[in-house]
Amino acid sequence: MRVDMTFSDAAVTPIGNIPQIRGLKGTLTVQDEVLTVAATDGTATSSKGGEIALPSGVFKIFDLPLRDGKTAQITTRMKGKAEDLGAVMNSAPFLVLDRADLKNDGVSGSGRVDVEAKFPLGNEIDLADVDWRATGELTDFTDTNPIMGHTVADADVSLEADRNQVAITGKGVLDGLRADIDLVVPLGESGVAARQDVIVSVTAKQLKDKGIDLTTFLNGAMTLSVTKASDGQEFVVDLQQTEVRLQALGWQKGQGGSGNSLVQTGRDGRRTPHQGFQAGCGRRARERLHAAVRGRQPYPRILRHIQAAAGRRRRGGHPAGRRRALRHHLRRFRL
Repeated sequence: MRVDMTFSDAAVTPIGNIPQIRGLKGTLTVQDEVLTVAATDGTATSSKGGEIALPSGVFKIFDLPLRDGKTAQITTRMKGKAEDLGAVMNSAPFLVLDRADLKNDGVSGSGRVDVEAKFPLGNEIDLADVDWRATGELTDFTDTNPIMGHTVADADVSLEADRNQVAITGKGVLDGLRADIDLVVPLGESGVAARQDVIVSVTAKQLKDKGIDLTTFLNGAMTLSVTKASDGQEFVVDLQQTEVRLQALGWQKGQGGSGNSLVQTGRDGRRTPHQGFQAGCGRRARERLHAAVRGRQPYPRILRHIQAAAGRRRRGGHPAGRRRALRHHLRRFRL
């Protein structure tokens, strides 16, 4: 048996604290023990006061003959401003922003979100039993509040979320720098590991303005990859288009040669270039710049001693003596 109905100007109140959806039109079908409601042209008002469009949605109830044990499924698309979409996604049962310790004030941009939710159907619905996932896209997204310690502006991002995490990928301005963004934000006590992988096109001067001073060694544009480490952050720098100067060794690399370096930022804010420096251009220079030397000496002091040894080269003196002085300071700081 099959039953078909049409409806218009209908309203429905979803589960949890999701706002009422009104102005719906569509069809209701009962077939093969499944009730299916397909609706279009709905609208809702978020807790922020803005209007959200719901251009399409489907609601299904499975196993209709069962007295107990029915299950339901909802799929819908929402379009609107970022703050209104965020308000809906922070309604029960989702509570995405609260569980991610994020704020919805100071958010701008617009986009769409597709949501799918499954849950057992009974007289009362336990929101903890709602299994949901969401995907979406935001354009011109800006959040004046930090996300995992970073400000995001003018970003075009894709979102994937479920009960355990929110993944954010795309391009935008991160902490004032153009960047490729790849973040994973855990929700609540899900046990999911946070991730922040960011690729930034930057110059040595811009890095210095952000508190990472490599201008003694580097000049020009570079690509900076930022990842979260166990005790801070790691910055991997692609130096192919960068001029590199190791004055203490009397060596430099022009733009266009391959090379990379790595800098680690600990929880105490101390920056540590480490794990070696490698460069191409037909030759390789390896110098273990293990600054702060396991916390014994601050990086600027190490650099001053090495530069002082190298400075004797400019003042004259026997080459063997200069090399001995340089080796002495390198051994002193275990470089």
